[in-house]
Amino acid sequence: MRGTEQQPVRCSALQGSVGAMVSCSIYAARSSTCRDFRAGDERCNAARARHGLPALAEDGTEDLAIAA
Repeated sequence: MRGTEQQPVRCSALQGSVGAMVSCSIYAARSSTCRDFRAGDERCNAARARHGLPALAEDGTEDLAIAA
C-alpha cells in the first residue's frame, strides 16, 4: 500500500487530520490489511497511542476507563 513504506507511516488513501477527523478515500475497495484492522483492537490502540490519542473500546467507541 502506497504510503506505508514511509516514515512516519501514512496511507495515501487517508484523508483529513489525525486527531481531528479522518476518512478512507477507498474504504469500499480497501485492502485486507485494513479490513483485518479492527477499531479498538490491540493494534488500533497502539497506533492511537503513537499519535497521543486515547484508546478505543472493542466496539470502536472511546473507552473512558482506558483513557483515564
